[in-house]
Amino acid sequence: MSGMRVLVTGAGGFLGGAFAGAALDDQLQAPVASLRVTARREQAIARFAQKGAQVVVGDLEDAEFCEKACRGIDAIVHCAGRSGLSAPMKTFAVNISTTRNMLRAAQRAGVQRFINIGTPSVGFNFRDQEQVREDQIPKRLADNYSRSKLIAEQEVLAANSDGLTTLSLRPRFTSGYGETNILGRFARMHAAGRFRRIGDGQNRVDFTAVGNVVQAIDLALAATAGRVGGEAFNITNGAPVQLWPFLDSVMQRLDLGSIPGRTPYAVARMAGAVVEGATRLFGKEPPVSRLGAAIMARTFTLDIGKARDRLGYMPRQTNEQMTDDFIRWWKETNE
Repeated sequence: MSGMRVLVTGAGGFLGGAFAGAALDDQLQAPVASLRVTARREQAIARFAQKGAQVVVGDLEDAEFCEKACRGIDAIVHCAGRSGLSAPMKTFAVNISTTRNMLRAAQRAGVQRFINIGTPSVGFNFRDQEQVREDQIPKRLADNYSRSKLIAEQEVLAANSDGLTTLSLRPRFTSGYGETNILGRFARMHAAGRFRRIGDGQNRVDFTAVGNVVQAIDLALAATAGRVGGEAFNITNGAPVQLWPFLDSVMQRLDLGSIPGRTPYAVARMAGAVVEGATRLFGKEPPVSRLGAAIMARTFTLDIGKARDRLGYMPRQTNEQMTDDFIRWWKETNE
């Protein structure tokens, strides 16, 4: 490798790990001279040290650690973040403070490019939405996770300058080999008999192969500053699917059988409100929520025209290839 010295935060996670692995395996077009990876636990990123990465363990809520992590770095890929409903105020605070710490450290260290991983959830409004653009943000966001990610993203984009090019990528429903939080979570729920259709089954959504997100990050590292600086970009496979027939097909290919039954959206939303209230008392993740019911019942597709135009993004992996990769991983680890 030759070129930029790149830091990846959250490298112990699915996306951060996938990007770090691609960089170390020389699968990127952008010139990368060296790679530094961070996570809170060494065991989550130890495998990268064996391939030549510098491993730095610490908490991004610690501003001094962020300063240390950013020294001698040219570009940052900020994948670290917190999601979930078990501690909404903690999620809100962590996503903002960690991004703010990294951004300030990047500015002090003379970093030249800061790529934030955001979320298209900032555009979700509980209704059916088609081809949502990056600038279509509702006045009231869906939850603390979305609010925190939007605030963090806005700070990143506002920091764009002649010396530091900042941008944000918003991938939707990222999956592929090794993914545990979307298709993986649905598969576990279905195997346990806790997964049912919500709504009329006609809603359409976007997925994103993890390889396509890695491709988008690669393009963002090399893109001309004037075309991408201070901008957010939706990233998907560019081919929305009907959610429930798609999931049913996945479950059958996993030999878990068809998804049984159907719960009307209004019923699921009401149940979510009740369960949220009960689990909040114990600080646990609710198995169903009002937002979760809406995500599974509403159409939500994204316009990726801006990424195509400014980044040159053309999804390489299809929904089918993404699904094949996930199913291969699932069967390797569960059989």
